[in-house]
Order: sequence, then C-alpha cells, then structure tokens
Amino acid sequence: MTAKVPTQAVRIALLEQRTEDQERRLKLGEGVLIASGTRLLALEARTLALEQQTPPVEPHEPPTGARADAIDLAAAVLTPGDVRGWPITSPITRLELRPDGLTITFSKQDGANRWPDVTPAGWTGPVQYTVWAGAPLGGVVHLAASWNWYFGEPPANGGPVTDPTHFPRNVWYLDRALAAYTPTVGAPLLLMVTAGGWRGIDARSVEERSQVVAVPMPGPAGAVYTF
Repeated sequence: MTAKVPTQAVRIALLEQRTEDQERRLKLGEGVLIASGTRLLALEARTLALEQQTPPVEPHEPPTGARADAIDLAAAVLTPGDVRGWPITSPITRLELRPDGLTITFSKQDGANRWPDVTPAGWTGPVQYTVWAGAPLGGVVHLAASWNWYFGEPPANGGPVTDPTHFPRNVWYLDRALAAYTPTVGAPLLLMVTAGGWRGIDARSVEERSQVVAVPMPGPAGAVYTF
C-alpha cells in the first residue's frame, strides 16, 4: 500500500496546531512561575511579620564560672594538693606585678559572698585564700601553692615579684621542677587563687577557685594585666 502524503494545507494546519500547543504550554509555565513567585513573596511577608513580633534577645554577661583556664589544668602537675576538680566561681579580673609585691583581684575576695576564713590547726589567725604560681616546663604545666593570704591582705605583697630569681627561692620551690627554674622576661607566668590555705598546710573552707591566667613575666618596672 502506498502511504498518503499530506497536502500543503494539511501540513500548514498541523504546524498551526503545534504552535498553539506550544503557546498554551508556555502560558501554563508562566502561570506556574507567577504563582510560585506570589507564594514566595507571601512567605517572606509572613516571616518578616513573625520577626517583628519576636522581641530581641537582650545581651547578658556570661556567668562567672564560664571563664576558662588559660591552660589544660587536668594535665597539669599541682603541688601540694589537687584542686583540678574545683569549679571556677571567682574569676581573676586584675593582676599587678610590682617590684614591691603582687596585687591580685578576684570577685570573691571581699564583699557579702567572699570566700570564708579558715584557721589552720596550730595557727592563731585565719587564712582566706592561696595564690598558686607556675609555668610550663618541657611541655608540662607545673603549679605550686605559693602564698597563703588572709582577708584584708595589703596590696603589693609577696616579695619582689619582678625579680626572676625570687620565684625559685621564695615562691614556687615546693615543686621540684619549678625550684630549678628561673623565668626570663617575657616567659609565660601562670597564676590562680583557691579558697583556703594550701602552702604547707591543708586548711579548706569551700572547694572553689579562680581560672588559671597566663601573663608574660614582666621586666624590672612591673606590669598590670586585666582579664
């Protein structure tokens, strides 16, 4: 059987039909895009309205215990006692190293919530807190209980802390590694305070401490650090 060839008129009619179909599909696609855009704008409007109804979050200070140690205290060597598990409740805020002594400021040093006094056995007076000093030695941090201080301790106490030789002789000698170490200017110096008395005694009050701070060893004139 011989196939029939469409006439010119039939071919033109078919082309016109295909063109109309394409136009309908194009219009349908445009309608979908317009509808999608309309839904997107509506969603953005609802989101903006919700944002305007939500009150802003007020900034706040982090809790005092949120201040972190400058070193990994869990891996440090502490002499003579282990206070690594004590929470940080009283952050150090200021440290002054002067030729005539050390002045350290922390939140529970005084006031209604200050650390309580404790009188060690055989002593006639109380101790409030201990200042620990130390340094990283050979990749290991060493900290030694270095000063037992009482409430109301005068500022600039503890000897000539800008003299590097003062540390092995009079400050951190309870730790054997630190006793053989003399810091140089600019070397890391670590400090921390804990409640109660720890240098040569075990007089506990509350199990609380400050964070460990790290500062460079100052020169002869001294330095002030804030945290």
